[in-house]
Amino acid sequence: MQRFFDLPHAQWRRMDRCLHLYAIPEPSSELLSASDEAIAALREIQGIEVQPPEFVHVTLQRLDAYEEDLRAPAWRKLLAAAPSVLSHRRTFELAFEKPRAMSHAVEAVAEGGVHWARLIADIRQMVLAHLPDGVLVPPPLVPHYSLAYCTEDRSDEPVESALKPTATRTRMRVAEVSLVSVTQAPREGRFSFDVLERWPLGDRLPPSRLAQEQEHVR
Repeated sequence: MQRFFDLPHAQWRRMDRCLHLYAIPEPSSELLSASDEAIAALREIQGIEVQPPEFVHVTLQRLDAYEEDLRAPAWRKLLAAAPSVLSHRRTFELAFEKPRAMSHAVEAVAEGGVHWARLIADIRQMVLAHLPDGVLVPPPLVPHYSLAYCTEDRSDEPVESALKPTATRTRMRVAEVSLVSVTQAPREGRFSFDVLERWPLGDRLPPSRLAQEQEHVR
């Protein structure tokens, strides 16, 4: 395995408060309960830093934008439009393979399918319609979640040995899209985030909380 934080897509303009759109497991999700043993087995491996369970996520889209950008008029329009756009997408499930040592992280991957593809397409179209050029970066190649990140080059073997008795296939229901503010900590091998907004799929909703707050301070 190689160091994750040397990858080009980890080279943000700033390491804190970067805006992303995530699918976050529900507290009762089998993905979280099934991941506990695997995370525990990885904790003592040098060069592998586990992701705290509260920060496990599936990235839908990273944006080259930061929390202070939310004050811009373009962002107010996107926040107002998001509930309607996302209400047209149905809740769906992702079926993940067992987590394993990938090139730079311990990841579990899933086939996206048509529902995933449509959701990603809607998100990207919404961003392109409202935000300046350059904010939208390439999407993830496949749906995945990460249990741990590699912080120094190392052999796969201890990781695979730790995962063999603990890793299981899991499922996750994607029922909402979360706008989050993400902080990257390369030394600790961790991504933490704060949820700024949640938009359920398949429901017509009133204007978002952030949109209302920002309209109030205009």
